[in-house]
Amino acid sequence: MAGTAPGEDHEVWQPHDQSQAVPARVSPRSRRVALSRQVSGPSTDYAKAVVTESRSLDRREDLDAQAEILLAIRRAGGDVVSITEPQFGKADFAGRVVTLVAQHANAEKRRTVKNTTYRGIMMVRDNRAHHGALPSFWATKGVRYSRQEFCENPAAVADIYERVAGGESLSSTGRAHGLYPQSVRNVIRFAANHTGVIECSYTHDGRTETWAHEVTPVVDSALWWRANKALNANKGGRAAGELDQWRTRLPGMRGEAVPERRADAGDELAHRQAARAKAA
Repeated sequence: MAGTAPGEDHEVWQPHDQSQAVPARVSPRSRRVALSRQVSGPSTDYAKAVVTESRSLDRREDLDAQAEILLAIRRAGGDVVSITEPQFGKADFAGRVVTLVAQHANAEKRRTVKNTTYRGIMMVRDNRAHHGALPSFWATKGVRYSRQEFCENPAAVADIYERVAGGESLSSTGRAHGLYPQSVRNVIRFAANHTGVIECSYTHDGRTETWAHEVTPVVDSALWWRANKALNANKGGRAAGELDQWRTRLPGMRGEAVPERRADAGDELAHRQAARAKAA
């Protein structure tokens, strides 16, 4: 959604997922613009939502939902301005007709796009091609609707599993391969690295289509399970082995008695002052 900087008579609107108009977060640049106009701060009276075209206001294909978001903004005391449709959202008769026609066209376009996308996904499903996200070191080859996934660096993936299975932390493993800890976790959790099958799915109109996309495994199942077991034990980001070593360095963790803390000069002074106060 496009918008203008906040001023004395306008502000930026951002529609909520539940079709409720809520104020958008004001950027530092917008605050500077407001100050340059000698405005003490963002306006509390949100008046306009500016969009390039009305279909940007709500992307749902339900015509009733198209109308609800406009009514929600109206009930909150706001208005909608469409750059390419000047009559959209106006209260006069012509504006209401234009708004209804535009919302109907937007809903139909969204439905058409959704159905077209579904037909393309079904071609992907029939070809047993891949649909979905991939972890690091995996890539795609082939033409549209028949793309094949493959691991472009099997040695790096195998090294990640060896490191994590051996008790190395995610941060250390990530630094060795230029990855963030979460990216390392995604590689370890990727089941196709040992099964050779990626489970793909797509939901349309409440119905989920699933299919299997076959790839070449990278590691054996034993290594995959050992790495995932170590990952499950690594809740705080530090490898379980490193945590145990760290604990054994603490007094009392090895079954030893914790040495008593020696009183310093400050403790003795505080003790004398407390004794004098008690005696007085």
